Amino acid sequence: MAKKVIIENGFKTRYAVIYDERLDSKSGKQYMKQKLFPTSEEADKFLEDIGNDKSELRILLAKEQKKQQATKILFNEYVEDWFYGEYAHVIKYQTFKVRQALLNKHIVPHLGDKYLHEITGQKIVELLAQKDREGYSKSTVGSVHNFLSTLFRSAVKKGYLDKNPIRFMNMVKAPNRIPVILSESEIEKFLEATYSEGEGMMYEFGLSTGLRLAEILALSWSDLDFDHQTIIVKKIVDAGIGGKQNIVEIRSNFRQVMIPSHLLPKLQKHKEEQQLIKEELGDRYGDALGLVFPKKGGGVQSPSTVRARFNRLVDKANISKINFHDLRKTHASLLVKAGVPLYLVSKQLGYKSVDTLYHFLPPQFSDSMKSIKLFGVNDKENDID
Repeated sequence: MAKKVIIENGFKTRYAVIYDERLDSKSGKQYMKQKLFPTSEEADKFLEDIGNDKSELRILLAKEQKKQQATKILFNEYVEDWFYGEYAHVIKYQTFKVRQALLNKHIVPHLGDKYLHEITGQKIVELLAQKDREGYSKSTVGSVHNFLSTLFRSAVKKGYLDKNPIRFMNMVKAPNRIPVILSESEIEKFLEATYSEGEGMMYEFGLSTGLRLAEILALSWSDLDFDHQTIIVKKIVDAGIGGKQNIVEIRSNFRQVMIPSHLLPKLQKHKEEQQLIKEELGDRYGDALGLVFPKKGGGVQSPSTVRARFNRLVDKANISKINFHDLRKTHASLLVKAGVPLYLVSKQLGYKSVDTLYHFLPPQFSDSMKSIKLFGVNDKENDID
């Protein structure tokens, strides 16, 4: 049956008649025709002409309608619809995982049972203050702040809210951590400590290639080309449901990295030693992925477990307090010290711009020859290209 639709937005009223509604049996989609009229009388006359009684459906514009819906929709319901149905499809996978964790661990438990329109700036301040009291870093608190700002901005844009409750709050900024660049003597002490516990190859590999921890742990032997001294970096380790470690392909940051010549025989020896362990354990060795740096019995290592061991090794070496990512920064500084052009260093690390290097490299370098000899970066320059 045809019906007249009255569309109001508080400033202007429009009239339409919806008719000829039908369901496509193949696609399952609903189709209809509609005709707009400047006055209610003209819409009524059209209904009479097509042999239908006057029947009205008064609706508000989408924005007004959504404001009313906001008084009935819970924050958790809106998040479910927006984050998984829309936002997740326009961000990178790794960003999705980080922000999903923010939602599940920090935001939804605090705001999930509240109606969207009830969440005020004061409630958000209370949430951020609570996270600060719980001992979370300024970086984490800032990430919660920034993500909530994006979320509420989307609710305003969609018409559920008149204003963003977080809009005029001061941005929570984390202090920029200055990366620690290891000196030559500290590198030697650190590697000595790692090799003494049978873990040196992975850490020297990180220092010599600049790969991130998640990239190192996902690396398979098939990703290494010994003949051309190259590594294809195309995967990362990611924590899945229940803490299970998954290997995920990265499409946006796919790159080729050079292996310094001095590292090749060490990698070959590492591979041979791994093969001996496989033969000793037989079917008990998990080798489905052919990983370069697996668990002792095969399988994917957990980044958090590796970081814990790393911190213990740093303490044992009695060097500057560093995190695993500082090995990557140290690698970059060694290349720059050796005279490798910045655009090649940037390419090696997978940066989009050389500007990123300026954020952590010291303005001057000394003792560059010791660094060059230590890591073999005195190889031909095209070994880095």
